[in-house]
Amino acid sequence: MKRKGNAFVVLLSIAVVVFVLVYAGIYFTSNLGQSASEVSANDAAKKLDKVYKNIKVTVEDPIKGQINLDPVVVADSLPDISKFQVSVENTTPSYVEIFSSTEKSGTGIDGWLNEVANDFNKANIKVGGKPVSVMIRNIASGTATDYITSGKYVPDAFTPSNELWGEMVKVHGVKAELVSQRLTGNVAAW
Repeated sequence: MKRKGNAFVVLLSIAVVVFVLVYAGIYFTSNLGQSASEVSANDAAKKLDKVYKNIKVTVEDPIKGQINLDPVVVADSLPDISKFQVSVENTTPSYVEIFSSTEKSGTGIDGWLNEVANDFNKANIKVGGKPVSVMIRNIASGTATDYITSGKYVPDAFTPSNELWGEMVKVHGVKAELVSQRLTGNVAAW
């Protein structure tokens, strides 16, 4: 029986030592990895109470803003037409200005309409005995539609990215005539 008593004392001693070691380990490592500026929840509550006591709440009269419910005049919001690049200049006093979407009158492979216009201008075409040429203005279809429908600037011809832009022009009461449903096929390629 004495042996069982010694074993119990040894086990109890080991349990107490393990408990003390675990407790000490948790106590000394609980702030491990935290900087000195990090605080416990109680310390944080005390600091917030101090700050809260210094806060003074006031109520101000609301400021009423000016709201303009008049409809927007699109022409007033559009920049001067000169902001949009002329990709092909006219070569004669008698010419036709064409608003062209950027995928046809851009640069490189997107500039095929420019190549056609330059070839036309070099051909010295005459109408009624007078030389004529074309001028191409590189402008996005939506912006071109805004210029045309607002009346701020109206070209002689318009070749948008698709037929719907022309329909929008007509819906706004601008007299327009569809000459061709498309100049050439426009197919995406990867």
